[in-house]
Amino acid sequence: MQRLVLRLILVTAAAAVTAVAATALVVHVLGAHERLRAGTEADLAAVVSLAETTSDREDLLRGIARTPAGREGRLGVHVDGATVGSTRLTADAAPAPADVPVVGGVVLVRGAGTATVEAFVPTAAVGPAELGLLALLLGVGGLTAVAGTAVALRRIRPVR
Repeated sequence: MQRLVLRLILVTAAAAVTAVAATALVVHVLGAHERLRAGTEADLAAVVSLAETTSDREDLLRGIARTPAGREGRLGVHVDGATVGSTRLTADAAPAPADVPVVGGVVLVRGAGTATVEAFVPTAAVGPAELGLLALLLGVGGLTAVAGTAVALRRIRPVR
């Protein structure tokens, strides 16, 4: 009887740990993608306002370099037939405003006077941070399962 109860407790604890870890990982990955998109949209808005005031290549390069998305090579400005920064699309590939799906993510395209500004938002992939979080959650869940098993064994000991 004692072994049956112990197995039931262990299976229940393992199922609970797996469910909590999977849910937490999904919530974390979705939140990371939303934070990345919001940050990219803020950078895009800053470069759009700059591109509306100037078409000077050096000014645009400095403006792009001041944003996190620009430093990562995810921002570009199409102005006067030339491209400043990095680009995933051609100058006339999509009318602004648009969200153009490409391999590995989506390109946000916005108009800025005579210029077009684009920003690339990559799809969130499970990386080392997410795997570390999963390991932490599984470790905490495992310790909780061991502690619950120890308490349950103390409770059933008088039944023998």
